[in-house]
Amino acid sequence: MSEDLQDISRELERRSTEELLSILRNRDEEEWRAGVFEIVASILRIRGLSSTEIDALGPEGAHIVEPLQLVTIARYSTPLEAHVRRMALEGAGLPAWVTDEAVGTMYGMGIGSRLQVRAEDEAAARTFLEDL
Repeated sequence: MSEDLQDISRELERRSTEELLSILRNRDEEEWRAGVFEIVASILRIRGLSSTEIDALGPEGAHIVEPLQLVTIARYSTPLEAHVRRMALEGAGLPAWVTDEAVGTMYGMGIGSRLQVRAEDEAAARTFLEDL
């Protein structure tokens, strides 16, 4: 093994088993140079994990963040009014967001700030605000 690969091996030995599993499962050849995967596999064998078990796991899944579907349930002339309602909704367990704060402040009464909730919480949020 070349001196360079020995340095890489020493560095990889310091990594956690979880990190090494991730490297081996994903086999990202753009991130890692040739020879790294064999080194990682040998370190994991020493730690008691067989390459057959690791190969059976397959690559890790990609983390995909899906955008929230938000709906506007009210408009308020000031951000303060909108945030008071947002805090009340959140106190009731309904996540809420205030949008257009800066635009409403810059352009005055015509635009206002929007109070938004997740689409699935719309009915509950509207009912809650009516009962305030």
